[in-house]
Amino acid sequence: EPKVWITGAGTEIHYGQESEPDLFWSAQIGVDWDRAGVERALADLTDHIELQRPEQQGSFKLSYTIRDAGEEILPLIRQRLRQRHQAARPQLRCHWFLDVLPLRASRSEAIRFLALRWGLPLEQMLLVASEQGDGELVCGRPATVVLGDHDPCLDDFRQQQRVYFASRSQLPGVLEGIQHYRFLGGRARHDQSFT
Repeated sequence: EPKVWITGAGTEIHYGQESEPDLFWSAQIGVDWDRAGVERALADLTDHIELQRPEQQGSFKLSYTIRDAGEEILPLIRQRLRQRHQAARPQLRCHWFLDVLPLRASRSEAIRFLALRWGLPLEQMLLVASEQGDGELVCGRPATVVLGDHDPCLDDFRQQQRVYFASRSQLPGVLEGIQHYRFLGGRARHDQSFT
């Protein structure tokens, strides 16, 4: 059973079966966050984005569906947030989904928070990436396995250190990455980039 869950695009950390998120993490990412202000700042962009269902929302996350995916949506959202003085960061997932988070929140920051709080070496962690929004996970010290059925935008990370591109998808791809990095038995690999 997993000991730690990072959910809500990195805005929540839960331990075991606890329903309450880590309050220290919530306090850290909540600095300067104004969820209602972010929602107001983006309210008139309904031609471009639509709020997702309530179960997709969080105290530190506003989730939207993009009506017409394209390169211009992120600059538009960033500009609007800056104009309205909102300390928030938009991020795309799977080309059609937009999460707006506090500046200090992300999955990679949550991983660093846990590593510091519990004394866990980042070099001994294995991350799995397959979607557009996973790009932030690839740019760090933990070993990363990119699954065989990954989003093509992750191909840009092929030369990144400590990134292995598995030939297989889903669980077989994860197991391939575990074997590649020798996480189970034997010394873990810490060499340069892998393909």
